[in-house]
Amino acid sequence: MEIDNTVTIFDPLSIDGLSGYTAGLCEGLYNNGKKVDLICNKNYPFSSDNYVIKRFFFNYTQNFKKSKIRTYLRGLEYFYNWIKVLLYLYEKKPSTLHIIWLLHYRIDRFFLKILQLFFNKIVIVYTAHNVIPHNATPIQIKHLKQIYSKFDTIIVHGTYLKKKLLEIFPRIDNSNIIISKHGIKKELKNEEGSIDISIKEFLSQKNKKIVLFLGLLNYNKGVDLLYKQWIHLKKDNVLLVIAGQKNSAYRELANIEHQISSDKTVLYLPKYLTNIEVSYLFKNCHCVLLPYRHGSVSGVLFDASFHKKPTFSTNFGAIRDYIIDNKTGFVSFKGSEGIKELLRIINDLSINDLENMGKNAFVHFKENYDWDNICQKLLPYYK
Repeated sequence: MEIDNTVTIFDPLSIDGLSGYTAGLCEGLYNNGKKVDLICNKNYPFSSDNYVIKRFFFNYTQNFKKSKIRTYLRGLEYFYNWIKVLLYLYEKKPSTLHIIWLLHYRIDRFFLKILQLFFNKIVIVYTAHNVIPHNATPIQIKHLKQIYSKFDTIIVHGTYLKKKLLEIFPRIDNSNIIISKHGIKKELKNEEGSIDISIKEFLSQKNKKIVLFLGLLNYNKGVDLLYKQWIHLKKDNVLLVIAGQKNSAYRELANIEHQISSDKTVLYLPKYLTNIEVSYLFKNCHCVLLPYRHGSVSGVLFDASFHKKPTFSTNFGAIRDYIIDNKTGFVSFKGSEGIKELLRIINDLSINDLENMGKNAFVHFKENYDWDNICQKLLPYYK
């Protein structure tokens, strides 16, 4: 099979806040002289004249309400979308396929095997954002063991993640794993939309320091731990925003949700947020807090730096590779006491201190996590 010197990016999960990595990668590869095709989700929020965008994934079920029927139909659609991907690869014959996310390991194993058998001239690169899924089951790890064997190159975002990958899957060739940093976010184009008056009123309180937690509300993100420390350490001049879609299985949060909702020092937004709402929250906070129990690297960190906000985080995954203590934020290594330490540091800093740290974060990320530089270092791993 003759191949074309094109990198095809495969990202079925390319929606809203999860799409920044993909958009930056596509633009960075283009700026380094690569032809780029992106196969993505129907709700991919960017447009570009620099690369081809094919919205193959989940044109029917993406916006369905969560239910058992949706899960079943989504699996069928994912299988059908994979067939479309194979047909596209057969037609276009790219030199490299770079996979950003895999969503259904049983199905993925099947199609990766087909790729290995019938598309063996295509180099396959995989970005392992998470070495294993949060709360991974034994069957998922078994599938991943097979899946990881199909890739020519595996990308992780930090030294800790490479070590963890080799610990869990010791048969992976160490030379196939490379560390490539996550890049600073790509700005969305201006969107139409409005901000609820209650959000505006809360964030416009004079002389108040605004601390933001943004992201999916699930057990690994530690929001319940955050609030339990907040009620003991909160001050009159400090306000907390907790925003993001809630996982219905997050019992620890559900048990204290009524308390959070009635707390006048907290703006609680357990819902899907539009891009314009996300940008508004970042622009009007003074710092970002990541109280995670577990994780790899948070995309919120890059959004925060783009908006010139410092990030204060518990120690998880590769986060320590990205934050400079007392300059761009702070990482606590105190385990369960970490959130308490972070809140005390934030309480002691002035708004001016936080603004200066945010400016430092922007410069640091711009200089060290620029997509053009990241992609230039990836070129040797593409055909």
